Amino acid sequence: MENDKVIKLKNILSESIDSLGFSSKISSEDKKRLKDPKGIFEKFPIDQFKSTPPPKNSSNETFKELLKIEKIPDQRATKDRKNTRR
Repeated sequence: MENDKVIKLKNILSESIDSLGFSSKISSEDKKRLKDPKGIFEKFPIDQFKSTPPPKNSSNETFKELLKIEKIPDQRATKDRKNTRR
């Protein structure tokens, strides 16, 4: 087999990962949440980030971000434990 015809797994994975995105359909419940400006990010200055495009899904930067996110404790589990103790 010639080298130019070889399909590399790395290329397939990175192309597939980079094509991931959000669904074009949004549930009515999610629409309500998106319209609500309240919450912990109410005063967060998001405008400075709007002009910066996000890195590719397959980039090292994204991978490092995911590793950091993975280390954040899941507060939903904490809330569930508190609710079941009552």
